Order: sequence, then C-alpha cells, then structure tokens
Amino acid sequence: MVSSLVLAVFYVQCIAFGVLYCYQEAQNGVGGRYRVEYNPVLAGTWMDAYRAMEMQELTDYVNTNNLTGSDVITYGYAPALPFYLQLKPVINSWPDLDSYNIGVMKRNIDDIGKEIDSGNRQAPIVIINTKNTEDEKYANPEKLDILERFMKRYGYTGRFRNDSYVIMETEN
Repeated sequence: MVSSLVLAVFYVQCIAFGVLYCYQEAQNGVGGRYRVEYNPVLAGTWMDAYRAMEMQELTDYVNTNNLTGSDVITYGYAPALPFYLQLKPVINSWPDLDSYNIGVMKRNIDDIGKEIDSGNRQAPIVIINTKNTEDEKYANPEKLDILERFMKRYGYTGRFRNDSYVIMETEN
C-alpha cells in the first residue's frame, strides 16, 4: 500500500515536472510557432517569438565567433545554455542553485584561475542571464560576487548583449 502511494506520488511529480518545467520553451507552454536556425541542438524545437529571437541571437553570436565547443560559465538560472549552444561548462552549469555550495563554487573558480595563470587554459566565456540576476528571488549576491571578482581579475568585457543575456569574454 505504502509503496503504491509512493509510486503514485513519484509519477505525479515526474509528469508535473515535465509539463510545467522541462518542456516549456514556449512562454507559458503556448505560442510555440518559431524555430532557431543553424542550431542543431534546437532543430525542431518550437518556441514563442521572443524566446526564439533571444536564442537565435545567442546562436548567431556563438557561430559567428567560432565558439562552439568553448569552455563556459553560465549564471542566472540558465543551466541548459551550454547544451543548447554546444559549449563545455567548466563549473556546475547551474551554479545559482543552493545545492551548489558557495565554498565549492569559490574553489572551482579559484582552480580555473590557477590554470589560467599557469597558461594551462584560456579563460572561459561567461554567459549571464541578466533578467534572473536582477530579480531578488533568484539573486545570490555571494555567488555573483565570486563570479564578478573572477571576471574583473581577468579583464572580462561584454561582447554581446540582448534583453536577457550578456556574453563576457577576455582578450585571449
């Protein structure tokens, strides 16, 4: 009896997660009539016009600057961006989550800095979802401060910006 109840709750959670969260590329799950071009990962994915425009701009920037396969740090509740843009996350791709400890994030960022300093790696690009970092319910000032100090140390500048995202790079 208990195992049946647990199983039923599990299935409800899985379905709710999938319907309400995972597969909502279209705003509110409706209006998905647009596609992103020249992005093999998003081929066949329908989105609302605004989301498709943003993803198309990011895709175009990555393609134009030959960044596919590059190392990346994402921030601002954008864990799928490395996958969508075919980039390699160098830290947890969802660093904003509370389960990604601040101390672990700092250690990971410090390790990347040591590798940059020793010449063993180039600085990764950084993509920040600015809408989510400005929203108090998503903001984590301590983690954002770690990332901002890292970017300042290595001379990152904004190379691309749209309504939701900024791509920061160094002069590498």
